[in-house]
Amino acid sequence: MGEAHPLLDIVIPACNERYWLKDLFSTLSTQDTSDIAIHLVCSGCTAELCCLDPVPPGVSIIRTGLGVSHARNRGALAGRAPWILFLDADVLLPRFFLIEVRNIIKSSDSDAISFSFYADTDDLMLRLGTRLTYYYLRVISRLLFPSLPGFAMLVRRKSFLLAGAFDTTLSIAEDVEFSRRLHRMGFTVSWCTSLWLVASTRRFDTGLAERFKTLRLYALAETIRLTPGLLLRAKLPQLPRRIHPRAARRRFPDTLPLRPPAHRPDENVDDAAARREQQSAIHESRRTRRLLQPWLPPTARERDKSR
Repeated sequence: MGEAHPLLDIVIPACNERYWLKDLFSTLSTQDTSDIAIHLVCSGCTAELCCLDPVPPGVSIIRTGLGVSHARNRGALAGRAPWILFLDADVLLPRFFLIEVRNIIKSSDSDAISFSFYADTDDLMLRLGTRLTYYYLRVISRLLFPSLPGFAMLVRRKSFLLAGAFDTTLSIAEDVEFSRRLHRMGFTVSWCTSLWLVASTRRFDTGLAERFKTLRLYALAETIRLTPGLLLRAKLPQLPRRIHPRAARRRFPDTLPLRPPAHRPDENVDDAAARREQQSAIHESRRTRRLLQPWLPPTARERDKSR
């Protein structure tokens, strides 16, 4: 992992997530990181659960006692690359992910970009919920304001600093607030719909009562954001911090029936003409239609394939 003039800084905030980090770094280990600097920010960790043992070569460890926004900001300020990729400790990357990120950096005019995502669980309800969340964020980004998830966000460093970084007073929806702030300041915020990764559903991978309690917190935060005049920090709910045990079984990227992305322009939420052109390309691509219907059972996918 190179340190001289890196192209990209990867910032990973973590709080007692050693076992989740092992999975993430196992997917990173298969990729070329020679021009990438990785910063693992341990936020409020206990010593025995903070980091990997041993720490992969070239990974810098930063310790801080504050929340996820502060951890992301600390990790970003520790680097010097022109681009920053924020990843949560529980995401999983396909083998081609960093190659495609390099292509985006070379060709994109956007200031902040996020990606398509799938669930890491076999639970059909959570898989469906994950894809619906993805489409919901894209629809909100088109119709109202950009809403990029912080667990996988690529940001131009200059834009990140000019926008003032993540709001450290928020413990939930800080990523959406940041992408919305970028948009208000005139920066370009986009979705790269062709590149995907696997996201964790661990906050919802509990009993039904806890699952609906967590969902209620997110729904309340979203209602406050969408209602004019109610975007008050004091009213945003606080998501409790807890240690999530490692899942007994996860869906890794290599097990998903998905291919590397075809190169298409970013989905710029500010450019209606570009959106229409890209939407037309999506409907013309049978492979992309299958990607847009991941919740269908295999038999239904085969029927769709034969049409």
